[in-house]
Amino acid sequence: MKYSKSATIIAALAMASTAGLALSQKQADASTIATITTKGPATLYDINGSPITNRALAPNTKWAVGTIFVANGNMAIYQVSTNEYLRSTEANLTGDYAYLQPKKTASTDKLVGKIINGNAQLYRDDTNAMSDRLLGNNSNWAIGKHYLNKNGDDFFQVSTHEYVNGKHLSLNHMPQDTTYSANFGIPGASVDTSTETTTSNNNNNNNDWSNIGTDNNSTVVNTNNNSNNNNVDTNTNTNTSTNTNTNTASYKPNLANINKYFVEYLNALHKANGTDPVNLDNDMMTYAQQRASQQDGGNLDHSTATRNLSENLSSAGFHYMSYVGIKSDKDAAYFLLKDWYDEDNNYYPMGQAGHFGHRAALIYSGPNVGLGITDGDAAFNANWHDLDQLNALYDYTGSNPNTKFISKDAI
Repeated sequence: MKYSKSATIIAALAMASTAGLALSQKQADASTIATITTKGPATLYDINGSPITNRALAPNTKWAVGTIFVANGNMAIYQVSTNEYLRSTEANLTGDYAYLQPKKTASTDKLVGKIINGNAQLYRDDTNAMSDRLLGNNSNWAIGKHYLNKNGDDFFQVSTHEYVNGKHLSLNHMPQDTTYSANFGIPGASVDTSTETTTSNNNNNNNDWSNIGTDNNSTVVNTNNNSNNNNVDTNTNTNTSTNTNTNTASYKPNLANINKYFVEYLNALHKANGTDPVNLDNDMMTYAQQRASQQDGGNLDHSTATRNLSENLSSAGFHYMSYVGIKSDKDAAYFLLKDWYDEDNNYYPMGQAGHFGHRAALIYSGPNVGLGITDGDAAFNANWHDLDQLNALYDYTGSNPNTKFISKDAI
């Protein structure tokens, strides 16, 4: 597990050693907001944990969160600008990562999770594969063990051998126990239990499903005809079984094929915007794969590049794409193209130079391009082309530049 910069922040602000630190790191999306809860200004800290004396955040103000660092389930730091960090004890977190809001006081309540963001696919620890069942959106489940893997993904136990990814849960409080297991929740990877470390011994092991919801939407959804729902649902909530065929675990990405589709889409984008076509280049593909491998989730870094090329980076690697339902190489190619073009996750806000930088790199790329993807990250590299127009779009500070996108059926 990598500690480095994020562990330094946590350790400095928590005034604790990094020894035995169970650290989770997440790159928040646009919906993740920290609202200041202090009576007076909330203190900001730099990367070394030192207080910033010339700036503070006013009470009741809301701030977009970049990276979230959580340690041992009861301490978190929220990044609110490039080098400014806020303690979780001085804010409330809302959005897709609200479950990372640590408890402010010790809680003896049983840990409960509500399924959010659609039906949740389950991971089985006995087969090291995805389950053929889903948990229905808005259903509520008693939570047992909590695992954290090397990609920073959380998995929470809902039955003897089935776990749900934390992105699909809203928890009533932070878990007391965190077990670090590098490959847990990664289908096909070797899980070495000898490397597991647990921060406490309070795990509440579930021996069965425990659906504790109070609504009528608590469901377990089968994705084949052979599963049965024995021992499912311990109360009177409705329990349904349907053949949804939404299991995407069988999709095996082919990077070369994704590159082929990506270049076809990119050329369609170039045609729509009147720029020259590009070519898929093996050397560029190799370098892009190297650049994707150099990244570390939320810590995307252009400064480590060794070649003077145009570059887009993303933390939407294969694992993230699997959770948003990507089912084919063509889907993967279009997803990355659209993600960069839309600029929804650009560090620079609308109205500031750089906000349309990824879009500029796509439209004014070439003639040679390549795409690299790992489980955690993706990289697009290309020759510089038409720097004047690229810089004009990069420096644009309005909200609607004169560019055109393409539909998924453009190729």
